[in-house]
Amino acid sequence: MIRTFFISALLVCSITVNGQSKKLLRTYGIQSMTETTVKYENGVEISRYVSEKEIFDKDGEWIEQFDYTEEGEIKTYRSRVYHKGEVIDEVEDKRIVKNNDKPEYSRTQYTFDKDELKKETDLDEEGNVVRVKTYFYNNFEDVSEVTIADGEQNIQEKLVYTYDDRGLRIEKQRIDSEGVLLESKHYAYE
Repeated sequence: MIRTFFISALLVCSITVNGQSKKLLRTYGIQSMTETTVKYENGVEISRYVSEKEIFDKDGEWIEQFDYTEEGEIKTYRSRVYHKGEVIDEVEDKRIVKNNDKPEYSRTQYTFDKDELKKETDLDEEGNVVRVKTYFYNNFEDVSEVTIADGEQNIQEKLVYTYDDRGLRIEKQRIDSEGVLLESKHYAYE
């Protein structure tokens, strides 16, 4: 009976700890969270290391995340910049790779007009533009078209969205740079 209670209490605590809301982070002025991993073998601790660290802004949003290897090296670094509650810049840098692959790096800058996403710009490690997605909206503020261009602003493809009278998306077309239809998806609602 006591064992069942202890396991239930442990489950409730683990769910509570891992699901901290932004409101709680703001209320208590929490600025960072460190996750420590402890490995056991036959019930005996064999290793302990910091596996993740998150740093929060005053609004409780994460602004930096570090994932670590058991040796303490940074495996992945992520950062975000917010403006008026919206992510405007996001970087992910995977420093540790397997099988001699090239390290992955991605950075996306977001441009908003009022609350509408207008542009996503993907940059390489040197800050060069790799890809740009530009968003267009209809009168009901639904995304009607997305153009995808390379770093030289050459349009690679276009996504066109169609909606019914209720505002439900009914079709998505993917069109290449020559205007040739590559794919069409149709949506039915029941």
